[in-house]
Amino acid sequence: MDRKLSHAQNFIRSSVLVGELLALKEVEIYPTDHVIDIGSGRGIIAERILKRLSDEGRLDLIEADRVYYEQLIMRFGRYQNVHITHANFLDLSLPKTPFKIFSNIPFNFTSDILNKVLAYKTSLNTAYIIMQKEALENWGGSQMDERYGGSLKSLLNYPFYKISEIYQFKQSDFSPRPSVQCVLAKFQKRAKPLVEPENLPVYQDFVTAISNVRVGEAVWRNLFTKDQLEYMYKNYFLLPNSGINAQNLESIFKTFCSFLEHTNERGKRTILGSYDKRTEQVRNLEKVHRTRWG
Repeated sequence: MDRKLSHAQNFIRSSVLVGELLALKEVEIYPTDHVIDIGSGRGIIAERILKRLSDEGRLDLIEADRVYYEQLIMRFGRYQNVHITHANFLDLSLPKTPFKIFSNIPFNFTSDILNKVLAYKTSLNTAYIIMQKEALENWGGSQMDERYGGSLKSLLNYPFYKISEIYQFKQSDFSPRPSVQCVLAKFQKRAKPLVEPENLPVYQDFVTAISNVRVGEAVWRNLFTKDQLEYMYKNYFLLPNSGINAQNLESIFKTFCSFLEHTNERGKRTILGSYDKRTEQVRNLEKVHRTRWG
C-alpha cells in the first residue's frame, strides 16, 4: 500500500456519520475492547472509536501512507491506549487475544484483508468493514439474501462467521466519490463453529471439490448415490443441475453433513487435497499477475 495506492481509498467525509454508524444497534464496541482500524487515513473513524473506549480499551491505527501516519501521530500520539503503526497491514501479525475491527479499507485490498482476518484460527471477534456491496455479496452469499446463493468464499466462511449488511452508504458520503455501491458489513464469529476443528480440512476439500461442477454431475456421483442425491433434492432443497452459486449455503452445508456420515472412505479420498491444490493454483496465478504487471 504505497502512497499512490493509499490515495485510491475513498474516505468518509463526515465525523457525524461515523458516530451514527457506531450507534447502530448491530455495532457492539465496548469500553474495554481492543479495536483495530486498518488504513486510518486522517483519523476520522479513530476519533469516534476513541470516544467509546475507556483507558482499559485499546485502539490500533494501521497506516501505510507516511503523510497520514505522521498526521495520526500528531493527533493521537498523546493517548496511552492508542497505538499507531506505519506499515502495510498485510505484513503484520494479528493479536493473539480477542480483538475487533472497525475500518474503511482500501477496496483493492478487500480480499487480501478479509482472507487474513477471517482465517479460522485468528482471535477476531467481530469485524465491521466498509466495502463494496458486490464484494460483500460474494463473501456472504445467501447469508445476505436468499437470491445470492453461494460462492466458494462464502462456503468456506459460513461455518465460522455470521455475515450481514448493516448500513448502505450514499456515494456523496465519501471523498472521492466511489463509482460503486458501498456498505458497512458485519463479520461476527460464531460462538460455536458449525464444523469441528478436526473436520475443517475435510470441509475445505469438500466445498472446493464441488465448487466448479453442477449438482449431480462429476464429483457428486463419486460422493453420493442416486438415492442420496434424490433425498437431498427433496429435503435439503438442493437444486439439481445447478452450480453452487444457485444453492443456499445451508443446503450445501447439509450435504456436507451427509457426506461425513454416509460417504465411504474411497469416496472421501477422491476429494483429498482439493483445497490445497486450488490454493496453490491461485497463488501461482497471483505470481504471474505480479510478474506481468509489476
